[in-house]
Amino acid sequence: MARTPVAITPLTANAATTVATSAIDVANGHTITNAGKNHTNKLLFRVNNTFAGPKNVTIKAGANPIDLVSGPAHRSKLGDLILQVPASTSQMFGPFESSRFNQADQCFYIDYEAATTGTIEVYLVPQNV
Repeated sequence: MARTPVAITPLTANAATTVATSAIDVANGHTITNAGKNHTNKLLFRVNNTFAGPKNVTIKAGANPIDLVSGPAHRSKLGDLILQVPASTSQMFGPFESSRFNQADQCFYIDYEAATTGTIEVYLVPQNV
C-alpha cells in the first residue's frame, strides 16, 4: 500500500500559522515524511473525527530498531500506539518520540479504523519552546 503523505506545519513562536490539513485516508493510511529526522518529541497530531462514533487512530511502531544512519527506533518494542478520537470531535495527540515510531525511511506511519472520516493536521513545535 502506498501511504498518503501529510505535510508538517511548522509552528512559529509568537505568530499566526496557516495549517496544512489532509483528509483521512483509511485505505492507505498516512506517512509523515521525515518525522523522525531531528524532530524528536516535537510533533503533535490533531485528528478531527467527523464520524458519528468513536474511531481509533494507530501510530505504527518503528521498524528500524538497529540502523543508526537513518535513526534508530530502539523503543519500537513498546508496539503501536492506539488512540481513540470520540465521535464528532477533534483530539490533539503528542508529542511523539522518534525512538519509538521512526520507520526505516525516517517517517511515521498512521493507520485508521475502518470507516473513519475527517482530517489530520501535523504540527512541528519549534526548538527551545
